[in-house]
Amino acid sequence: MNVEDFERHWIGRIVCDLESRDDEKIVFSTAKTPSGPIHVGVGRELIYCSVFEKLLRERGRKTEFLFFVDDFDSLKSFPPNIPKDFSSHKEFLGRPMYMVPCPYNHCESWGTHYAQELIETFPDFGLHPKIIWSHELYQTQEMKNLIRLALDRVGDLRKIMVEVVGPTLQQNQLEKFKKEMENWYPCLVVCENCGRLKPTRVLGWDSSTDTLIYDCTACNYKGEVKVKDWPVKLRWRIDWPAKWAIFKVSCEPAGKDHCVKGGAYDTGEQIVSRVFGWKGPYRIPYEWVLLGEKAMKTHKGISFTFSEWLAVAPPEVYRYLILREEPRKHISFAPERMLQLIDEFEKTEKIYFGLEKASNRLEELTAKIVYPLSMPDKVPEEVPARLPYRFAIIMVQLIPLLGKDKVLEKCLTILKRLYKKERLKPEEVLAVEERLRMAEYWVTNYAPEELKIRITETVSKEIKEKLSEKQREALKIVLEKFKEKDWDEESLQFEIFEVGKKLGIGPKIFEAFYLIFLGKKFGPRLAPFLLSLEKEFVIQRLEEVVG
Repeated sequence: MNVEDFERHWIGRIVCDLESRDDEKIVFSTAKTPSGPIHVGVGRELIYCSVFEKLLRERGRKTEFLFFVDDFDSLKSFPPNIPKDFSSHKEFLGRPMYMVPCPYNHCESWGTHYAQELIETFPDFGLHPKIIWSHELYQTQEMKNLIRLALDRVGDLRKIMVEVVGPTLQQNQLEKFKKEMENWYPCLVVCENCGRLKPTRVLGWDSSTDTLIYDCTACNYKGEVKVKDWPVKLRWRIDWPAKWAIFKVSCEPAGKDHCVKGGAYDTGEQIVSRVFGWKGPYRIPYEWVLLGEKAMKTHKGISFTFSEWLAVAPPEVYRYLILREEPRKHISFAPERMLQLIDEFEKTEKIYFGLEKASNRLEELTAKIVYPLSMPDKVPEEVPARLPYRFAIIMVQLIPLLGKDKVLEKCLTILKRLYKKERLKPEEVLAVEERLRMAEYWVTNYAPEELKIRITETVSKEIKEKLSEKQREALKIVLEKFKEKDWDEESLQFEIFEVGKKLGIGPKIFEAFYLIFLGKKFGPRLAPFLLSLEKEFVIQRLEEVVG
């Protein structure tokens, strides 16, 4: 890879910036609150941390990658699809997630259940962070001491909050905020009576006895606890810089909502340097990953999870999706458009291996820089033999007609032909089987109607009567040509198009084929569809119509 090209690319620019830090160890950090099924949007910061940690380690720097499970956060709401008998327990709302039972009785807590769903997919995506559970961190002496420091320096924290947040507020909002800050404390206490965290308020702090006085607005309880003995949590804007200080974090990417003027990153940078004594991390603001046109929200159940991704597509395609765009550009992802994304990734892969030429400078740089970083493990020595996903989605829908064994056999034959191989390695056969499983799941759950296939048993009289004379003539010409030789996809597609063009019916030739095979005017790309069927079956069906 050309060094100049790399350093001009956004990934290279960030690596150079991080390399210039004088930190003894470059520590990357990211976090997620397990409030429900965790969506692939959080992957932007996970992939960034993983990639930059790897690149800096390869350059000889000491590195570490941390992932915080923020299971000490309170549960605000139940996402959709939670068992009804569980969601009736409103008393769980407001409690820390590590204190809420697992909704499916699978493990010890709500937080563990949803965090583990994500963590179990990490190896597939090439992610190997050190996992830190926040509720465990808060039991350490180091965090207890930072809680005490924050309480002792509450005046400084209030001043920072007004300085940083104040300029973003209108005058009436500013006056209200200043009033709130007069009695504001940097932490919350788990209520001794109802177990909730979010609705508690600290009323006073006595450092000489390590005692917090608090009340709970949910159950009207008032009590006193000692920091050393009881679950006390720093508020979000204080919690974040506290973790930066403890772990000497060098870089933490964050969503655009946290990076706005007066946001949590702004207050965090001031607090970590002025109160906790650490210079703070390098900021990488990023745009959201949208599910179609919607922002994904874990607690609202608007999500597409990492395990769902693995059910439909390889993890390297996800890493490619994240790395091909600069952080400040939003990514719109829709599972029904997975085909286009896989096509793009596999084209980039072929450019990397010199099997195709890049059509522009961007494609060339994406192949050189993004493709190798997209691989969860090491970059393959030769181009992987991948069964085209579009072909796989056709073949899995022919299982009722051909049977699983015949479908697999045809797929292996096609793969050998595509990659000019006499025989396939065992791992290549397994990869075909895996791709067929993914394609079948995608067809069942996400395929748009035009890509769904159900071959009619016969051609109805009504369909035959719908065909024009020109369409019949076109079918007859293609039938004769089809008999002549074994075709490849591109040649057959072109030949059919040319026949339609010469007869003056254009795309209506494709309509005719879809009608006689599928009973509708649309379907998947025609040539690969026809070639996926038994040749004798295609000939027989065409003769049934034009014979």
